[in-house]
Order: sequence, then structure tokens, then C-alpha cells
Amino acid sequence: MPESAGGGINTTEAADGTVVNVSIAGTGAVAGDTLTVNWGGQAVSYTLTAADITANTAAVTVPAATITAQGDGTVSVTSRVTDQAGNVGALSAVTTVT
Repeated sequence: MPESAGGGINTTEAADGTVVNVSIAGTGAVAGDTLTVNWGGQAVSYTLTAADITANTAAVTVPAATITAQGDGTVSVTSRVTDQAGNVGALSAVTTVT
């Protein structure tokens, strides 16, 4: 699901966090569902809005603290949607970030 998480992030870029654009097309997600971006062993949760659903994409900011906690090196980034009833969707394909 991550669209633009691929590539590298330097210290300056990570200082304010980094935005991961996640495609939610075909997931059946609705406003109020939770999108979880897994940044290596760290997780960032985001509540989907009506605008996200209309756009079929969500821009989730991974905070600098999450990036720092994961550490330097290559990180696997995945995402998944959990609906309001607690049903967990499929895990996206892995995108790597350095």
C-alpha cells in the first residue's frame, strides 16, 4: 500500500517526520477506519477521513521519534486498514526505506 515511502531519508528530512502516502483503493475502507503504517518495528496509527476515502489515499506522517526509535539502516514499511468493528485487512506489500 505505501506509494511513496521508497527511497532514502536523511537526517534533515527526518527531523520533522516524514510523510508516507498510502493508497487505500480497493480496501473497502470508510471514514473512521484505522490505517496503521508499520515503520519497521514501530507502528503509526491514523484515522481515515472522508477526504482520504474520496482521494483513495492517505498522507500519514511518521514522527521523527518513530524514525529515531527504529534507528539507521534499511526499514521495511507496510500498512493495513482495520475497520471500526476490529476486522483487520490484508497487509500491504513491503516498501523499503533507507
